[in-house]
Amino acid sequence: MRERRLVARWSIDYQTQVAFGTSGEFMPCQIKDINFKGVQLAAAENLEKDTFKKMTLMLSPDIALEIEFWLAWVKKSGHQHIYGLYFTKISDSDKEKIYKFVYQNFRQEMAKEWWKGLVKKGGDMEKNGAQDRRIFERMPASLGLRYLAPGQEEECKGTTCDISAKGIGFLADQNLGLNTDLEVWLDQQDHKGVLYTRGKVAWSRPQGLGQFRVGLNLEKADLMGLSRVFRVA
Repeated sequence: MRERRLVARWSIDYQTQVAFGTSGEFMPCQIKDINFKGVQLAAAENLEKDTFKKMTLMLSPDIALEIEFWLAWVKKSGHQHIYGLYFTKISDSDKEKIYKFVYQNFRQEMAKEWWKGLVKKGGDMEKNGAQDRRIFERMPASLGLRYLAPGQEEECKGTTCDISAKGIGFLADQNLGLNTDLEVWLDQQDHKGVLYTRGKVAWSRPQGLGQFRVGLNLEKADLMGLSRVFRVA
């Protein structure tokens, strides 16, 4: 249950086509919502619940997902069946296709799911740090950034791997010590400006030749700032 709550699910109501099994016969379908773990879709095909199958799901005429799934539930709606499909086998490249498709075509929906659950009733932010780390959804993002550590005279450059309202994961060319304070300047999408923020290094580990993957905990959850980075405010 906890994993299902943590993974953002994007409601897109997108008309497309799907082929079940290896027949290669495509039929119309409607994607109700989708994420990296599964998809809810409506189609005329009558599938049996609690079965494992394969499908080819078209995100666009030139983007196809080849996925193995378990049919978790089904309900009838008029002449269609609505299915809850849990992905049992999906490649990293297909996950990337899903992310890019939703980001390019349903950016507002992605933003809405990102912020969902971050604010309590009455507008108060969750104050427990451990709870923050559980509820702040991390989004894959490749953006340029500059950072400055205490004692450094020149800014260093890096590239983000993922971002949430409470943290940044990025690649650097130096191993940054635990709890190092950093000032960070983060490029916005399409070079529309720069976001300034501060944080502490939570961890740092080698990532390839001469590179390190760094996890940065931000001083505060900057919802408005991060929304500007993705141009969804």
